[in-house]
Amino acid sequence: MTNDRIFDDLADEYARLDTILGALDDGDWVRPSGVPGWTITDVVAHLALTEEGVSHTLAHICEPLGVALPDTARLAHIAWLGHATLPYAFASVGHDPQPVRAELVGPSGDAWVYGPSDAPSVISGSAAAFCRVGAQRLRPDDSGLTTSGPHGKAALAVLRNYAA
Repeated sequence: MTNDRIFDDLADEYARLDTILGALDDGDWVRPSGVPGWTITDVVAHLALTEEGVSHTLAHICEPLGVALPDTARLAHIAWLGHATLPYAFASVGHDPQPVRAELVGPSGDAWVYGPSDAPSVISGSAAAFCRVGAQRLRPDDSGLTTSGPHGKAALAVLRNYAA
């Protein structure tokens, strides 16, 4: 099998997944999946985690080769995942989930906002830093992210882009 064939097949699979997920409504996202105890959202989050692993692996290939990997708007998916898993992250350390809004600035300077507008707690700053904190590649204290409200600092401390 040639490399071109592999890449074509991968692109076809992504297109098929995009078609399936693009047709889902809000109710479909919270339906049980084929994995006991997991919703459709949980499975897609797991898939995103796997994809994130691929991007982290590129850092092991590209850095020695001197190939730069600049931050892109694709980080929005990782930022969404990190925010969407905050209830799980709170629960994993024995805390009740709390409403938190993330007010982030994407690599192109655009605003990315996740969470309810009336959330009493907010994490704000660089989307890239938010993603790296969630991936455990950057300590919250070194991120430049700011927090406010009763649960902002706790949310940043437990932020994860994956289940662990």
